[in-house]
Amino acid sequence: MRRSRKPARRESGTFPLNITSMCDMFTLLLVFLLQTYATSDFNVEMDPTTKLPMSSSMKEPKRVPQVLVSKDAIKIDGVVVAKLTDGRPQASDLDPHNPALVKPLFEALKGKAPTEPSVNDAVILSADSRQNMASLAPYLTTISAAGFAKVKLATVLGR
Repeated sequence: MRRSRKPARRESGTFPLNITSMCDMFTLLLVFLLQTYATSDFNVEMDPTTKLPMSSSMKEPKRVPQVLVSKDAIKIDGVVVAKLTDGRPQASDLDPHNPALVKPLFEALKGKAPTEPSVNDAVILSADSRQNMASLAPYLTTISAAGFAKVKLATVLGR
């Protein structure tokens, strides 16, 4: 018995391209890239005259009260709580029993302080990098006295 052999069919050099599959692949790739793209929707209220120091940290900040110390005012979340003169609190704003406490800042932060220790017991402090960091001592003391255990200094990401 003899088997018949059929010659192998030779296919042409071209083939149809399925555009739908390619569009699906590019859509999935685009969605993947958009999902993995690191962004932060965290906005810090800034004074135009304030220049932040550079940072090398890549961590994203958590939402906590923001204290901005500029040359002319102290702001909490964009609201002016005390006027300053050349970055220093006025004498009437200092506590007479403890001159390291700034009364308006203390009162404003006391309402925002957590009732028990938690992850959100921090404050972001923004201050001008040209300002002497020792002059921030009254603000750091006041923030601590108001019940916030952690102070994070706002910086600009250095590249």
